[in-house]
Amino acid sequence: MATAYHNLSDYDFSSVPSAEKMKFGIVVSEWNYNITGALLKGAIDTLKKHGAKDENILVKTVPGSFELTFGANQLIEYSEVDAVIAIGCVVRGDTPHFDYVCMGATQGITQLNASGDVPVIYGLITTNTMEQAEDRAGGKLGNKGDECAITAIKMIDSNGELADPAECKQIADLGVDFLACGIGNIHGVYPADWAGLSFERLGEIKAETGDLPL
Repeated sequence: MATAYHNLSDYDFSSVPSAEKMKFGIVVSEWNYNITGALLKGAIDTLKKHGAKDENILVKTVPGSFELTFGANQLIEYSEVDAVIAIGCVVRGDTPHFDYVCMGATQGITQLNASGDVPVIYGLITTNTMEQAEDRAGGKLGNKGDECAITAIKMIDSNGELADPAECKQIADLGVDFLACGIGNIHGVYPADWAGLSFERLGEIKAETGDLPL
């Protein structure tokens, strides 16, 4: 359950990697565009603040939030993006339509993440009132578009990252049965500047975790 006033719009700038070489797709719902447009602007502004180039930010519009899954899949299939941000807004009305749309969009985005190699960031605002949506689109609770952009950058950067041996030891000490750690491995297409697998780092992790299967 989300906490009432927790958001990532106020964050440590230095903790976010450079997005200069990253390519982003953004699929945005036209429904409730007074909200989704503000989220879109927040996402683009934040991506550019962290170095993303205009030509590497592709925006695709769809009629409503239920169509976000289709739009995201189109960007993945045909645009060679590194991550997709799916932006939508559904405000509860008088019928069960709200529940069906929210469930369908959520399940669709989840399926894309489970079955593919390109992360799809969940930027769907689901609220009881329009005021609550406005609070999350640049209002008193920040801008969820900013948060989605930060998440996208971090998810792209996590492909091929090297695990910290000390952090691996901390996890091992919790009593886990095995540990999957990053040694430069990547899901999907390997970039031209990929440094390869670091067996040296694997040895360092092994030294810290002992006989734990890796």
